[in-house]
Amino acid sequence: MKKQEPRPLTTWEPKIGNGIYSFISGIDFIKDDVDRQKEVINETKRILSRCANPSLPVDRKCCLVLGQVQSGKTLSFTSVIALARDNKISFTVLLGGTKRSLRQQTYERLSKDLMLGSVGSSAKWLIRNNAKLSD
Repeated sequence: MKKQEPRPLTTWEPKIGNGIYSFISGIDFIKDDVDRQKEVINETKRILSRCANPSLPVDRKCCLVLGQVQSGKTLSFTSVIALARDNKISFTVLLGGTKRSLRQQTYERLSKDLMLGSVGSSAKWLIRNNAKLSD
């Protein structure tokens, strides 16, 4: 069998909008650190740019992002979700763990960070834990 050559990575330029700024402005540990905010936004753009471009026809491309323990994965995937919304990606699925306690912890953190009841709230989000087909 002939070895297939890997395809070159194709990327696109995500637009920075109110969703990501609103989200970032409400994160307590970086809300006063402009350099850290820029770093998070740039890394978020880099991750999302490797996913399917929402302005093109259907693409079967998906992206898996892995991270070390205590490496900022929750901030990273929540930022990607906020930036995806800015780029007209209206539906995101997050697989938040195989253990109920971890999945619940991820759900609560995601809900809190995206809803941001006080500082930097954006448009309403529909967040489901243990989603059913009827959802």
